[in-house]
Order: sequence, then structure tokens, then C-alpha cells
Amino acid sequence: MRRKKEDVLEELPEKMEITVYNQLADDQKVIYLAQLELMQKQVLEMDSAALSRSRIEILAGITRLRQICNTPALFMDDYKGSSGKLERLRELLAQIKDSGHRPLIFSHCCSSLLVYFFCKSSFYYLLSFFFF
Repeated sequence: MRRKKEDVLEELPEKMEITVYNQLADDQKVIYLAQLELMQKQVLEMDSAALSRSRIEILAGITRLRQICNTPALFMDDYKGSSGKLERLRELLAQIKDSGHRPLIFSHCCSSLLVYFFCKSSFYYLLSFFFF
């Protein structure tokens, strides 16, 4: 079921979307490049039959690269490094908080780590996560 925001809450402001580009943190970049090199090596060693059979593994590798771009802590329990994306998000949320606004964040790629990030920070916002 799909509803319009006017049907839910009339005083909501217009939606504002912002695209922000950021760099991977140095420690994050090392992990990303190592994973990418591993995937490239595995794919280059495959013949066409093996490549055809390995589509799921290749897609899993691409998903792993996306996770690393968010933060390596999504699959590395002991990761203590930084995340360029989460640090930039923390900066943006501080700016939003200082301006007196309350953001509503939608994400299609999240996990309990992102919820943990918000619970441990000094930000208390209504968060809405959608899983696809």
C-alpha cells in the first residue's frame, strides 16, 4: 500500500533531496581495493563455463564492495577503522541539528550497525529504514 505524505501528516515540509559525494577513508580504501583485487583475480582465472556458474558469487562480491563503501564493519565484526560515508553523515546531521531541523532518512542498504551509529551519537531523530 502506498500513501501520499499529505494523507499521513499535512504539515510535513516539501521533500528535499541532497546528493553528497565523499571519499572512502584510508583504511576503508585499503579493504575495498583488496576485495576488488581478489574478485578480479578470481574472475580472470575462470573459463566461460565457470563464469556462468559463478554469477551468484560475483553478485555477492559486488554486494561486499557496496558494504565496504558504507563501512567495512557491516561484515567485519572487529573493524575499528573509520568510514568516509558515516563520518560525512555525522557532519551533515550536526549541521541539520544546529539549524533546528529534523531529518527523515531513508536507506535501502542498512543494518543494525547504522542503527547503532545513531543510537550512540548525540542525535535523536526519527529514522525510517526500508529493506528491498
